[in-house]
Amino acid sequence: MVSGKKISLIIPQGRRDITPCVESINSQLLDKRLFEVIVVKHQGIEQTFDFPFVRTITVENNSTTLKRNIGAKNSQSEILCFIDDDVLLPELFLSKCVDVFEKISVDIIGGPNLGFPNQSFSEYLSDILMKYSAGNGIRKKFIIGDSEQSFNKEIKTKDVSKNLSTCNLLVSKTFFLNFGGFDNRLGYGGEDTEFLYRAEKSGAKLLYDPAIFLWHQRRSFPIAHTKQLFTWGKNNGKLLLFHPSLILRSDFIFPPLVFFLTVFLFLFLPFSVLPILIASGFFSIFFATLLESKSIKDSFFFTTCFPIHFLSYTSGLMCSYCRLPFLRNKFRKV
Repeated sequence: MVSGKKISLIIPQGRRDITPCVESINSQLLDKRLFEVIVVKHQGIEQTFDFPFVRTITVENNSTTLKRNIGAKNSQSEILCFIDDDVLLPELFLSKCVDVFEKISVDIIGGPNLGFPNQSFSEYLSDILMKYSAGNGIRKKFIIGDSEQSFNKEIKTKDVSKNLSTCNLLVSKTFFLNFGGFDNRLGYGGEDTEFLYRAEKSGAKLLYDPAIFLWHQRRSFPIAHTKQLFTWGKNNGKLLLFHPSLILRSDFIFPPLVFFLTVFLFLFLPFSVLPILIASGFFSIFFATLLESKSIKDSFFFTTCFPIHFLSYTSGLMCSYCRLPFLRNKFRKV
């Protein structure tokens, strides 16, 4: 390894103060000589760090994608660990990351991100909406477990990418640089979807490891959560310009289909039937979530807040779908 480092944590700093995140890294049980932290921030953020394992790089533009790419190029290890600036790491997080890469041959590994244990009620509402299947596209990214379950299974190259995200992502530096990194033309929430899907299609070895988990602060529901989901949908929708086959994936095709089916039913069914239809929909969501969560409280609040959650992502997605012809011309000029 270059300079004896095992792993480089790359943090694109957007917040003024990311002390809790860096302090959780300082509490890692892995020998501090074996890892480094690269904080990439934009001009205007003045925070400095006293920890010797932290390096800072300042860029002109506030682009999360650009910050991650620059951090990767300046790393001094063969394992890149991408995290967000609002996460907290368990003490064994880095030790487990290094252990997995040393035990198996893999290009990309990701794990769960969980809401903070002491989160506020508004953050709790956001957390449950993203945790359960009806709200997260039937993904595994919030399910924790044992690494040995992953070691004992053949590494898959299909249907793994949608379970991974850049708030908790490990990538071989050699693979990352040879693969071209993240696409700087794409915004927050779109760059990791595109990178992971492209890697999956190329035959790269991707692994979801349920034991490599961290805590990720949720956006407050409803306003901050709604903005985040709309942005994800809007930036994901752009990806059809690059990968038309994504339209067949559940989180790209089902939201618009469900939306238009609902509108159709409301327009053409007799008014007397609509209350029964609405009640059936809410009861279906409630009991499906109850079977998964085993919690009446979670199921109740999930069902209550789900329409806003669904419409936020779907409206962002459909907004991009309608703008695809204009976006095509824009990207040609980039």
